Amino acid sequence: MVEQTLILVGTRDNFLGYAFRGECHSGKGRRHRAFVTLLFDSQNRVTLQKRKHRLFDNLWDLTAISHPLHTDVGDESYQQASDRALLKEMGVSHVPVRKVGAFNYFARDSKNCENEYCAVLIGRHDGKCSPNPEEVYESKKVNFDDFVADVSENPQKYTPWAVLAVKKLKKVKRPDL
Repeated sequence: MVEQTLILVGTRDNFLGYAFRGECHSGKGRRHRAFVTLLFDSQNRVTLQKRKHRLFDNLWDLTAISHPLHTDVGDESYQQASDRALLKEMGVSHVPVRKVGAFNYFARDSKNCENEYCAVLIGRHDGKCSPNPEEVYESKKVNFDDFVADVSENPQKYTPWAVLAVKKLKKVKRPDL
């Protein structure tokens, strides 16, 4: 399998170049573009996943998480990358998303790190999800306010970026999607 090429950026998402995924996640890492997508339904519930991954494994996370990739045909947009991740991780396709904020962060687990400019994307989806068992241990729908409260009370149950994303999402109580 060919190693993914990520998009290196500055603290304001300004393009700096490209690097392979492994280089971006080892040592101190290299800041690269990333995103989290959180899907809301019409009852103000959000879809969460328990992450199955070598980085921050077995923690609760937002609906889909990844990086816009550099490919032979150019750089993915946030929408294209979200579409790819939602389909791969949750079996959901064609959900329009919008950016509601972003943050920079560095986080380390036992072997690797994240050094990212992370866009926070939201979308509306009232259908079912079909989590990919190779990517997700389990998923659940929870009331948004209950999710925010649980992240505040139990941050250790969530990925570092989910905790940071909640700070941005608090300003988007009932999004008009």
